[in-house]
Amino acid sequence: FPYIYTMNYRNNQELEPLVQPMYYAYPKRNAAYEVKNQFMFGSELMVAPITQPHNKITQLGSTNVWLPEGDWFDFFAGLHYTCKTDRNIKAYRGAESMPVFAKAGGIVPFAKDFLHSHLENPKELEVHIYNGAAGQFDLYEYRYRYDWRLSPYDHVDRLHEYVGLIMKNTGATQVSLYARCLGGSLMSAYIDKY
Repeated sequence: FPYIYTMNYRNNQELEPLVQPMYYAYPKRNAAYEVKNQFMFGSELMVAPITQPHNKITQLGSTNVWLPEGDWFDFFAGLHYTCKTDRNIKAYRGAESMPVFAKAGGIVPFAKDFLHSHLENPKELEVHIYNGAAGQFDLYEYRYRYDWRLSPYDHVDRLHEYVGLIMKNTGATQVSLYARCLGGSLMSAYIDKY
């Protein structure tokens, strides 16, 4: 779960809670103080849990969701909401999910093999990128089993392929790369080779 691991790392290093009330992100908006069950889950996702019983006929639960001004994407349903001003909607869900929204510019990494092992970094990532605004996401990985003998040049082709995919899928003509710790040597190898 790269997103959750990253948000927990951020909590540890920057003292940013994983779960934050809406008024942390929107302190100047009155509506942020009125949605007591709605919260930000990390930096990229907003959650509005259903806290009322499901309808016996439809088997759906519902909740009122406050969407701050901007573009929002329903994480599970795939709907796109463009809000020129703050907007309230009613979201319906079955028992298997809850209303979760990603803001425009949001970047949410997932492990493709998340059922395989939680003790190692995933072998493949699936990255959800929500268009409509510029975004940046610093991904932190579990480093316990890092093999210090590997050369950064062993990974540079994968980084180049990843940058190409980002440019293709977003239409970007330039991608900025930032490196920390061990990533610095990988960035040097990337610049040297490409």
